[in-house]
Amino acid sequence: MEEKVINLVEETVKRIKELAQARLDVESKKNELVVHERDLESIVNVLGVDSKDYLVKKNLIDLTTDAVKQSESRVESLSFKKSELKPVLDAAAEEFQNALKAEQETEYEIKLGEYDERGYPMGRKAYNQLMTYLNERVEWTAKTAAQLMVLVSNMNENEKHVKSKSFDNVIKLRSSNVLVLYHSILENMSGKGYNTAKDFLTMWANCGQALTNAVRDVHKSHESTRELGTKLNLIEDEFDKSFDDLEPTDECVITTKDEVAPEV
Repeated sequence: MEEKVINLVEETVKRIKELAQARLDVESKKNELVVHERDLESIVNVLGVDSKDYLVKKNLIDLTTDAVKQSESRVESLSFKKSELKPVLDAAAEEFQNALKAEQETEYEIKLGEYDERGYPMGRKAYNQLMTYLNERVEWTAKTAAQLMVLVSNMNENEKHVKSKSFDNVIKLRSSNVLVLYHSILENMSGKGYNTAKDFLTMWANCGQALTNAVRDVHKSHESTRELGTKLNLIEDEFDKSFDDLEPTDECVITTKDEVAPEV
């Protein structure tokens, strides 16, 4: 995100939070005033208007009334017009969409192994094992079938590189497929017998750490996008509350609040 947009969004979010707190202060002080007025009524009925308690409570009511006015004045000074928020909302929405697109297109490198003593890339064997697991042994449900198909398609995109002489034990997967592969290996893979268990553990020993690191990087990227989405939602909510001074032809950017790429 451009620094100018970052500063604009951050300043707006800070003001919105201050405005929200000021609104809470108004409500709190109004509730306090109601209690004081109720107490004053009781004092009048029991002790009369000439009592010391009456004077103390009356003074407290005056102070609270002034505090309410001050809080209301702060709310007024912090409040937005739609024309103020619209440029910020548009910029934040555009950056959010860009972040989502970048997140979906970003590829992560996963090292599948090392070279053996002959210089042969062991990652090639790990890749073939993974393809066998994914094509034949991974369990799927109606909810995960499409994810598996997309993952296998992305894995197939690496096949030419894996078979080439320049293969360096590294494949590349897009962010969502990194998560699907990780969960497929840890939760959905199954087999029978000692030999398949040995092959599986050998494969995981070679690529498990690299895959785990890639998952961690994906989560960091997702978290950054979620933070931006949260700020966008905050601005959008305040836009809905703000004073409408826009021309009827002006349109607000429509955003999807749950659009952040979900974790698998």
